[in-house]
Formats: sequence, structure tokens, C-alpha cells
Amino acid sequence: MPSRSRHLYLRDMAGGKLYKLPWMPAIIGHPDEKKTHSTMLAVDLIAYATGMRVSRRYAQIIEESDQYLIKSLARNNPTIVLRDSWAPVTLDGQRYQLRHGNTIRFQDSELSFKFIIRERR
Repeated sequence: MPSRSRHLYLRDMAGGKLYKLPWMPAIIGHPDEKKTHSTMLAVDLIAYATGMRVSRRYAQIIEESDQYLIKSLARNNPTIVLRDSWAPVTLDGQRYQLRHGNTIRFQDSELSFKFIIRERR
């Protein structure tokens, strides 16, 4: 579960849909249609026109030592993190620290999401 003092979200940059990340690790992908039981997805991309271009387990966000990290789980479909004025970072199996406002782009699907941290009141 995310830190009790924070709410975590991903906001679809094109349509504005907001996904709450209620547990960690937060898996992003789409369900396996061949299996009746699928990994619990925090963000299911199946509804997007390009959602099948991503892997079932495409990426995951984890919490470690009060930091949030993203790791690409897809081998042939890059995950890119954009940070304000920094150069884009392409993830290739390594973990990368996310900060509030970072944009996560799933290259082949052309889907982008803003990472949002809100402090609980």
C-alpha cells in the first residue's frame, strides 16, 4: 500500500482520466484474455485504442524508503520518463525515481500519464 500520508494517481494526458494507485506494487498493463485469473492491475490499459500494444505486465510503480520508483517490465516496448527540463529517460529494466509531475510515456502505444502525489489531509 502507498504511504498512509499520501494518495497516488496517474492522469491520462490525452483524456484526463484519473487512476488512483491503491496498492503497491502498482502494475500497469492489460489483462490476459486467455486466463480466467489475471494479475491485479492498478491501471488497465485495455480500454484504449492502443492498449493492446502494451504488455500484460508493462510497468510497475513501487514504494521504497518513502520514494516512488518505476520499472519497465516490457522487454521490447520502452517506457520513457519525462521530467520538466531534464532530458527524457528511457527505462530498460532499471528502476527510476518518480517525482510529482513526472510524465510516464509508453512508447509503442503512445499513451502518456502524469504521476501525481497528493498529501492526505
